[in-house]
Amino acid sequence: MAPAPAPASLWEKLRETFDSASQSDSKDRELWDRLYLPETPGTLLELGAGDPSRIMKVTGMGWKAESWHLSPKAPQQWQDKGLKLKSGEPDWNSYSPESFDAVVIRWALEQSADPIALLRNAWRILKPTGRLVIIAWNSHSLGNELYGARWMPLSISQHRQLYSPGSLRRTVALAEIGVKFVLFTSFAGQLPQSLPAQPQSEIDALRQKALKQLREDPLCGEALVLISEKQKLKVE
Repeated sequence: MAPAPAPASLWEKLRETFDSASQSDSKDRELWDRLYLPETPGTLLELGAGDPSRIMKVTGMGWKAESWHLSPKAPQQWQDKGLKLKSGEPDWNSYSPESFDAVVIRWALEQSADPIALLRNAWRILKPTGRLVIIAWNSHSLGNELYGARWMPLSISQHRQLYSPGSLRRTVALAEIGVKFVLFTSFAGQLPQSLPAQPQSEIDALRQKALKQLREDPLCGEALVLISEKQKLKVE
């Protein structure tokens, strides 16, 4: 049997990884750990919430990162660990257009009072061929199905809105990010969580259930991940 042709683009590579039954494999975790950024490092602006440790990982890979965290306590907590964070949301007008190779919005879109404006600003400061990565809680996830009102993201008071795959697509479209993007879900960085937390003894069984469910329903992961690359303008 002749070998299958090599993927021709980022999108085909991602689909090959994430539309298959092997979403639980090491490739998924590898991409999660580097925040789905390109392999060639550049300049990064990250707006996040929750654990920012992966920013430390990507700076170790050569990325020059400016990182903002929505929690006012996070910069002080992580300063001793060698990670410089700024508190709050950036003043987007202080950035010139096309000034970053990548923008990552990680668990932060849910807290925005104006997510469409946030996405437009993020898109504006991306260089041509730059990458926008959105990581958001998935309201259609297995965790929400399992735990209902006890699902952990529902307890975060700062959340103004949680997104389904469909509503995230619509929000991106309203922000006029009309270029090709890929949208998938993942359990690599986040298993379903409830409040109160499930016992550690249940975690392994939960992981197996999550991975089995993901093979049956590829959009049931806890994390929605949407990636879009900015196109170069064609010169006539």
